[in-house]
Amino acid sequence: MFVSIRRHQKWLWFIIIAVIILSFVVFFSPTARFSGSGGREDMDLGTVDGEPIERRRFLETYRESLLSYLFRFGEWPAKDSMSRQNDYDADSETRNRLLLLRRVHDLGIRINDEGAAKWIANSQVFKDRQTGLFKQESYDMFVKNKLAEGGLAELDFHRFARNEGAIQHLVEVVSAGAKLISTGEGAALYRQENDLASVSFVHFSTSNFVASVAVTPDEIGKFYTNRMSLYRNQDRVQVGYVRFMATNYTVEAANLMAGDTNLSQQLDQIYLQRGVSFFVGPDGKQLSAPAAKEKIREEIKTEFALRAARRAAAGFAEELFAMTPVAIDNLEKLAAAKKMLPGITQPFDQRQGPTEFNVLESFINTAFKLTAEEPFSVPLLDHDSVFIIGLKGKIPSNIPPLETIRERVTADFIQSRTREAARKAGEEFAQAATNTLAQGKSFQDAASATKLIVKTPSPFSKTTRSLTDLDSNVDLQSLKSAAFKLQPGRVSGYLAGPDGGFVVYLRSIAPADEAVMKSELPKFMQNLQQRRQIQAFNDWFIKERELAKIESPGGKKTAQ
Repeated sequence: MFVSIRRHQKWLWFIIIAVIILSFVVFFSPTARFSGSGGREDMDLGTVDGEPIERRRFLETYRESLLSYLFRFGEWPAKDSMSRQNDYDADSETRNRLLLLRRVHDLGIRINDEGAAKWIANSQVFKDRQTGLFKQESYDMFVKNKLAEGGLAELDFHRFARNEGAIQHLVEVVSAGAKLISTGEGAALYRQENDLASVSFVHFSTSNFVASVAVTPDEIGKFYTNRMSLYRNQDRVQVGYVRFMATNYTVEAANLMAGDTNLSQQLDQIYLQRGVSFFVGPDGKQLSAPAAKEKIREEIKTEFALRAARRAAAGFAEELFAMTPVAIDNLEKLAAAKKMLPGITQPFDQRQGPTEFNVLESFINTAFKLTAEEPFSVPLLDHDSVFIIGLKGKIPSNIPPLETIRERVTADFIQSRTREAARKAGEEFAQAATNTLAQGKSFQDAASATKLIVKTPSPFSKTTRSLTDLDSNVDLQSLKSAAFKLQPGRVSGYLAGPDGGFVVYLRSIAPADEAVMKSELPKFMQNLQQRRQIQAFNDWFIKERELAKIESPGGKKTAQ
């Protein structure tokens, strides 16, 4: 690809620029990556139920999927560092939502503007914390700041609210049977979740065994040799770069805007597209049309500056690819001739990317495709810049010598040995405690015999979320899991945890307070019904996905 581009004439670079530079609205929209067709309605976006997905419908639903993520996690996925851990896939989420909305339509579920307004008013996001009532100020700030930050308009949010209300109604219809729970069944489940366990335990912290670990060169060497594969470095690459920042082209941007005869028409179009209520001033009041259009003008100026940066980068690339012979240091030579300051990244792997700046994945992927024969990239569009990068070197995957990572290996060795020592001591104590209890003695007696400290936290139930008197290095969830598997008067085996492990003794199980249960049972029943509805709906949706045969472009089935 890089060869064919380099061999073409200069006009090709300006075609590339023209393709990249869509309208301001598209560029700043979070749906920009789906708009590269220049507005074609016949672009392949896959199918649902065997029917092609319309571009307009896909883009609208994509925006709704972003809003759905925002309402679940409190941040836009592009800005949320946890989005990968939350397993968020925008394309898959969009197609799932498209299927849900088709089923909403199939069942004739309709939510009008009044229903959408009710959904918004009931959202916790817009409720006053003190009164629990809808707070207009919170809604206005959401529209002004959060929606604008995500590049969405109030119209997008109103459509999302309507469809979200319809989907919630779909959940009710599909999972109606799951709500049929008798009071007796609910009471039995309440008791299971709210019985109180009283335990004692002995914690075996790894820190207590550090002094017993003998650290010798021979032991470290053996440990390293047996685990060499764990220390392997990923393939890494180092690149030189020239960066064309949009902020360096504001003067040229102003000149480009002055020559755009359609600018006034674009301002009007964007103003109407976003809606008059989208534009508010610092005081929260709606801006006048002239003030709103001036705000749009400044935003477009930023886009023109980025356009100028692309144009400059294209010219630089044209000269770079014309230089012969092809040499890796041509990038620095050309930059020096133009009195530009090139940079060099530290070596980086494909998972982390450069540490010098936050770049798009296209930068990272391109860097790893560079070769000695084709060492330079085409202009790479980034958030506020355009990069041209050149290969400085590739560092193949390798296992570093022990001497270069001795400190790390030593720390791993000590951790491994202390965890093993804690496990051995814990298993021995568990057996000793079992024998001691069989002799009619107490758990405390077993601990005292080996000078171990017994800890007795407050009683807890399966629904307890925290204990103020439980050490932070003891995992409550593991403690609960162990306790409720035991019979009163019995001791567990050794249970490994984040810091060593522990042995638990279940002293007693106290039944849930009947008076408390009587007052809490209605709310518990409601929560139980919701949990079962969610499970029933998820089971239904999995089957619907299989029947719908959702396919992405090219006829590929999408991930579940």
